[in-house]
Amino acid sequence: MIAESDILHIHDFIYPAHLLAIPLAKALGKPVVLTQHIGDIEYSNPLLRNILKAINRSFGRWMLGMSSQAVFISPRVKTGFEAYTKFSRTPLYWPNGVDSRIFKPSPLPATRSKLRELHGLDPMKPVLLFVGRFVERKGLPLLRQMVEMRPDWQWCFAGWGPLDPTAWQEPNVFVWQGRQGASLASLYQLADLLILPSHGEGFPLVVQESLACGTPAIVSEETAAGGPEFPGCIIPVAHSPQKPDPAHWISVIENQLNTDKQAQYRQLSAEKAKQSWCWENLATNYKKLFAGLVNRERTQKR
Repeated sequence: MIAESDILHIHDFIYPAHLLAIPLAKALGKPVVLTQHIGDIEYSNPLLRNILKAINRSFGRWMLGMSSQAVFISPRVKTGFEAYTKFSRTPLYWPNGVDSRIFKPSPLPATRSKLRELHGLDPMKPVLLFVGRFVERKGLPLLRQMVEMRPDWQWCFAGWGPLDPTAWQEPNVFVWQGRQGASLASLYQLADLLILPSHGEGFPLVVQESLACGTPAIVSEETAAGGPEFPGCIIPVAHSPQKPDPAHWISVIENQLNTDKQAQYRQLSAEKAKQSWCWENLATNYKKLFAGLVNRERTQKR
């Protein structure tokens, strides 16, 4: 298939098939665009942490340097690889786009209350939402501690994975699987806040989707550094995966729930997300990039 294609576009180098595809495409004279999402991950296991660092500095440096164009979705990840990678062209920072036709605010507060009722939630109690894989790196153990500390809050989880919150058997926990598109957007719309105590990520798409729906996000400082500054909309929390502090997270959540600017932040979140992460603009940028690389390759072969 690579031989029949005009260009190869890869997301993240680290998968075995990608490690083979990139050199093969270059050998066949095909341009390669590598969109890199993640960099070093501070796993709690030092062996895993150091193995990934070694992979990034060997295979990662090689794959990114070999690519015709490297694109990063996070400035933090981009800066990390720039420290030890020689790129063929200046790397780009293009954040993921969000489809604002699907991920948009609930039109009225009354609609949010109705959405909560339809999902079996109490409209009068705070709703905290997590979206993503149910794994340690996403902060599931820390979230479980917070669930136990605040049984008066409703904790909603949308995702899948081995650390399934259903197994916690807590009455204030609600879990959904298989949500995507409009069915996922409704969860963002009904929530007060998105809570994501993850580490080792670029800038998760779920944060962008949540803001596009008008729901501010409370994330680790590391995750917040991967995206733009949205004061009052993206709320960073000091977080150490090795020494998590659930009480500190609870305090930050309480402050955000009790602010008298909550409605203002919801409106600001949706407006800034729509301006910053237009899916159509991103698609246009990639289309121009692909066309330029293909034309340059054909010109060089003449």
